[in-house]
Amino acid sequence: PVATLIGHKALINHVAFSPDGTRLVSGSKDRSALVWSLPERLKLERLKGHRDDVSCLAIHPDGELLATGSWDSTIRLWRLSDGELLDTLGATDINEGHSGWVSCLAFSPDGKILASGGFDSTVRLWSVPGGAPLKALEGHSDRITCIRFTSDGRTLISGSGDKTLRLWRSELARLRRVP
Repeated sequence: PVATLIGHKALINHVAFSPDGTRLVSGSKDRSALVWSLPERLKLERLKGHRDDVSCLAIHPDGELLATGSWDSTIRLWRLSDGELLDTLGATDINEGHSGWVSCLAFSPDGKILASGGFDSTVRLWSVPGGAPLKALEGHSDRITCIRFTSDGRTLISGSGDKTLRLWRSELARLRRVP
């Protein structure tokens, strides 16, 4: 290997690069996310606050916002430059958040929507900035394992333990028409 980064105290679940390649973020069973500076390979921040494993990460297209998902059923939004916690999504009202583990996250290419998938078989959409809940997408019969926006941002694809992929296009189009 070119380098070995040491800092987590348990298994690492997910990694993500900032769009400009200057930051690497890792999420772990130790309930934290570590922010690393590249190419220096220096640990900059340890982001703590989740009550369970950090299971997934997503970095906003502008490189300034980090979303972390956890087995504690919440999503946390952090300012990547200094590690400040900005918001916790789904923590106060279960009707607005996941009722099970958050397993995957993705920002839309324009950065206006954060999508989250969970073990509760739902995909949830959140406005960015602010984290207001926009919509819950239902239809899968098992946990959501992966989500991704198309490069034009007009379609969201979700994969599930039910062995299906769902393409959510009309739901996104309706959201984008709302001011």
